[in-house]
Amino acid sequence: MKLKTFSFLCLAIVAIQATAQTRQETVNNLLTSAKEQTIRPSGALLVGNDEGLQLLFSADSIVKTQNDTLGQAAIADQIGLYYYGKDADKSIKYYLEAYPLYMAVNNKKRVVQCLSNIAFAYDEQKHNYPDAIKYTKMSIDIRRAIMDTLGTGNMCKYLGYLQGKTHDYEEAKKNVAEAIRLFSLKNYTPGIAVCYRDLATVYEESGNADSCIINILQAQNIWAGTHDTLRIFDANNILIRVYTAGNRLQEAENIFHKNEAMMNARSLRNMRRAYMEILDYYKICQAYFSKKKDDKMTAVYLAKYNEYKTEAQQKGFHLEGY
Repeated sequence: MKLKTFSFLCLAIVAIQATAQTRQETVNNLLTSAKEQTIRPSGALLVGNDEGLQLLFSADSIVKTQNDTLGQAAIADQIGLYYYGKDADKSIKYYLEAYPLYMAVNNKKRVVQCLSNIAFAYDEQKHNYPDAIKYTKMSIDIRRAIMDTLGTGNMCKYLGYLQGKTHDYEEAKKNVAEAIRLFSLKNYTPGIAVCYRDLATVYEESGNADSCIINILQAQNIWAGTHDTLRIFDANNILIRVYTAGNRLQEAENIFHKNEAMMNARSLRNMRRAYMEILDYYKICQAYFSKKKDDKMTAVYLAKYNEYKTEAQQKGFHLEGY
């Protein structure tokens, strides 16, 4: 899954510090900012340090004493986002608190995003696909009810990806096809590209390498037009893996060199955006060089993998399953 075409999980970092303001003023401003996010759900407030987290808890105490349902929802939402990538269980816990509170104030846009973020956490952080599917379906049902065509398309695509992981291949293909239909209604080409990417994953999981390659190349052709380096890099990961598994080592080598050339791209240097794709790449390279019986390079990429994983862990990234 890694890359969701417009997952709405935008991690825009807002540093909240109590400097010239009093702590209480800072908490009140934080609460106001959190509530404003419920009006503009395409943005997300993330307080990125322990001081910020304590301010969120202080704001939570205020809204609970005031019986401020929207405030409680907004703060729980932001705490869930704070923990996303750090502690999946806590992230899920706070999103589960937020979404019924949003339901109580009839803010369906935030309800569906909380449900989607729960699904993402179960998938990306815990690799618990059945629960990810459960919350994805809940999100889809509400998105359909509020006639959110693009959001429904995005989650249908994602549902197909998850069903591929659980080997429910026919349902997976149906849901990705539905996503392509919905994106086509809105002429949303980026969404269609990610559908092809996820369909490639479904075919890879089902052992159909040729269809996997056809679909990932379709996605990559679209991304090439937008110069989306990170997505192209991720697509190349799939190609290297599939070519290696099929003993098409010369083709794997050609793609390997393309990804090596992209490693210094700005989007890949941003660990927050790219850490899963880079960890995948280092793991895939180990398999590729092992298949070539090149023990030296296998060891090199094992070392790169371990070094990068350690760095990510030290920066607080959650790496269950890696």
